[in-house]
Amino acid sequence: MLKILTCNIANYDDHPGWERRKQKLTELLRQEQADLVMLQEVRFHPQQKSCAASYLNSGEELLAELHKDDFYQKHQIFTHPSMHYRDIENGIFWEGKTMLTSLKVLEAGSVFLPESEGNVDRNKRTLMWLHLLHNGKEIGCCNLHWSTDLQNHDLQAIALAKLADRFWAMPFITGGDFNSSPDTRAMMILREAGLTDIWHIKHPDRNGYTFPADLPKKRIDQFWGNRNFLQKVQSIHIPDSAGCSDHLALVLEAEL
Repeated sequence: MLKILTCNIANYDDHPGWERRKQKLTELLRQEQADLVMLQEVRFHPQQKSCAASYLNSGEELLAELHKDDFYQKHQIFTHPSMHYRDIENGIFWEGKTMLTSLKVLEAGSVFLPESEGNVDRNKRTLMWLHLLHNGKEIGCCNLHWSTDLQNHDLQAIALAKLADRFWAMPFITGGDFNSSPDTRAMMILREAGLTDIWHIKHPDRNGYTFPADLPKKRIDQFWGNRNFLQKVQSIHIPDSAGCSDHLALVLEAEL
């Protein structure tokens, strides 16, 4: 069985209580024992307290705690900074995405996402992908965090569809914070490209809301897979991740 977890961990500069939330996130990951973890809003800011002490980004801080457990000792970390910030008072820092995995990695990469002409989102966005080997079978996976500016979503969906096509012959799964409900035009582009909203297939009568975590009203954290992956999916659920972030986590299990 392959278990995948995605969570927007809420960068520590804009969301307080990182030490408390880091402990909650560590407990969540220990409980779920995921073979592949997709994290969004991973931040590295040397003036932030825990980063100043360790010089680790927030994903590395989590893995340092997880490496104390037998299950996570062989997990590697892959991180891609999507956006570097320059601030007179706070210096240079960055935010991006991280994947933690115990699977063999055959190839890794990132694609910067396009922006519309009228884009108002100051953050750069990327698709971060891994080409993995699990039980002798190749798998493609993508960790994403789409723009907060909805006018960018069609272009970003086209970019994701193009990446998915690279992995058409094998199981392919993408997860993360789409900043979009599943019924938009951008999501239709994904469907036309052969990707399927896994939550809808497994729980057609449940809303699957993940944001905001304290009173969820939106389903913006999602998993989409191609036909080769979809037929292997066993379950998808929202674990108890209250207190970890302003998003709830999402967990998928597949028999691969």
